Amino acid sequence: HYNSNEYSQMLNAFKKNADKLLDGIKGNSNLTDVEKALLIHDRIAVWCEYDNERLNNGTMPQASYSAYGVLVNKFAVCMGYALAYDYLLFQVGIDSEYCSSDLLNHAWNIVHVNNSTYHVDVTWDDPDEQELIQHDNFNVTDDVLRQDHVYTCDIVSNGTKYGGDVVVE
Repeated sequence: HYNSNEYSQMLNAFKKNADKLLDGIKGNSNLTDVEKALLIHDRIAVWCEYDNERLNNGTMPQASYSAYGVLVNKFAVCMGYALAYDYLLFQVGIDSEYCSSDLLNHAWNIVHVNNSTYHVDVTWDDPDEQELIQHDNFNVTDDVLRQDHVYTCDIVSNGTKYGGDVVVE
């Protein structure tokens, strides 16, 4: 849908904003993988706004379902949040998977840190009315996530060290 010039401009904007969000994280050997994952989680939550208005009135652009929507447009829905988080984690060497629920019409990530897997739902941790970022859905287990997420997934979240009350070493 884009000519090469438009595509190049879009790609440059995407990479430029990804670099902004990763500033001080990428290449920082003083940070643990959990600290990197948490910083990226928090930066996305502050950077991007959930695209409620366009979702509710049926005018949502396709970009809201993508990492581009998060990084460039600064508005997206859960799919965009999860894809952006996955992309940024990859940039700092952290493996993750995209996870979704057809029943909830929702998406989030499964993140691999310290030889364990955890669920991370940046969308549901977006800032609340007081503009406080939540961590209720950061590095949580299957049991914790299933309290309000209904899904099936082949990857088991087996981590027990971290959870909604994040303690970073």
